[in-house]
Formats: sequence, C-alpha cells, structure tokens
Amino acid sequence: MRSRLLLVSIVLIVTTIACGLQQSSELPTPIPTVPSPTPPGIPTDVPLTSTPSQTPIPPTATDTPEPTEVQDTATPEPTNTPIPTNTPIPTSTPTVSPTPSTTPTSTTAPDPDNLLSNSGFDSSTSSFPPNWNGQSSISSSTDRVICDDDDNTRNGSCAFRFGFNGENKFIWQAINVNDPTGDVELIVYAKRDDSGDCQARLRGYEDDDDDTDSQQFEILLNILSGNDNGFVRYRGTANITSEIEQLRVFIGCTGSGDGFTYFDDLSVEIDS
Repeated sequence: MRSRLLLVSIVLIVTTIACGLQQSSELPTPIPTVPSPTPPGIPTDVPLTSTPSQTPIPPTATDTPEPTEVQDTATPEPTNTPIPTNTPIPTSTPTVSPTPSTTPTSTTAPDPDNLLSNSGFDSSTSSFPPNWNGQSSISSSTDRVICDDDDNTRNGSCAFRFGFNGENKFIWQAINVNDPTGDVELIVYAKRDDSGDCQARLRGYEDDDDDTDSQQFEILLNILSGNDNGFVRYRGTANITSEIEQLRVFIGCTGSGDGFTYFDDLSVEIDS
C-alpha cells in the first residue's frame, strides 16, 4: 500500500515538473528595444523630452555690425543778427578840424582847451585892426570878407601877427546876421613860426548879446606850427540849423616861443 502511494506521489511530482517546463517553453521571447535614430545636429545624450531652444549663430569674421547712430552734437547755426539801422548824420558839427591846402611839417596839434582856459580870450574888448573891420553885417548868400588882398605876405594890407610874450594875444569881432540858412564857412590863411597854441574860431549865437547859453555852433581851426615854407589855408564849415542873429570871429595865440604867427586873409562865407 505504501509503495503504491509512493509511486503515485512520484508520478505527480514528475507530472508537475513536466507541466512547468512546458509552460516556460511556451512563453514568448521578449523583443529587444531598438532606440529610434537621433536627428542630426542633436546630441545623442540629450533626451527628447522637449525641443531645445535655438542657439543664435554668431557672426562670421566678415560680418561687420552696423554702427550705432550718434546724435548730432554740432552747434546749431546762430540766428541772423539784425543789421543796425543807420545812425543819423548830425546836421551840424560843433567842432571842425582844419583842412589846410598844404600839409604842415608839424604833426603835433595844439591843445584845443588851452585858449579856453584864458579868461580874456572871449571877453577881450580888443577888435580887429582897422583894415580888418570891413562891413558890420552879413545876410544870406553874401560873402563876409573881413580882409582879403591875396598878397600872402607878412607886410600886406591884411597882414596881422601874434607875437611872443603875450603880444596881441587875442582879438574878436562880432558880425550881425539875419537868420541865415545853409552852410557857413570860416577861411583863414596863416603862417605860424612860434611854438605856442594858436586858434581861429567862428561861433553862431541865437541872440546878439554876450549870453553864452545862446551859442548854437562853433567852428574851430587849430593853426599848426612849422609852416616856414609859406602860408597855409585853413577852412571849416558848419550847417546852420537854428535862428542865428550874430556871428563872432575869434583869433588867439598863447604867445609862447620866440616866433610869430601871421594871418593874412580871413573871411566868413554863408552859402544858403
């Protein structure tokens, strides 16, 4: 009985082992996994979990970057400066420089204020020599010739001199006028040998009195020294722009030095 049971057990064990071997032989053979080909340009060790960002291509050596625009810093052109209007020309010149016909050898002009500092220059009661008095009044378009003999000599009929040491230091003469218009001219012909200051003046006054406030214009001629070669003609002009009742001619020298100043012709002319 025991041997029969043992035999049955052995048969069952063998059968079980055979069935197990048969089942294991029937299992399918696993297919090996073949990786898909990697696209060109993508590293094989990077998993394709996401699309990598595109890497910018650096410029080649021949590519030149465009220059950065620079803001123009040039100074803007200045606006046009307005042209100043013309300065009006004065209608009268209070002081007129001498215009000699011959250039004197001396280039040093006397101080125009020297004679003004002499209180007796304008207040002198001396008058011109008798042959210089001439007519006492002048009207428009009429020449006032105080003395003119055209001999141009020291001893002529119109010759008059200022010497040194104060001799004949200043003289003046009044000329009455009747509201002339136009230009008035003072003409002096002189020869100067001394070294002092010498002047001839013509002044126009609104009134015929001695009130200096009524003076309207003045012509000033500075007689230059060094004219040993002959007489020089000086002339000055002023424009009459207001009513004038009197003209006054003044001649004066400081009298310094050891020579003389000679005046030959002297005239006042009005050109209306």
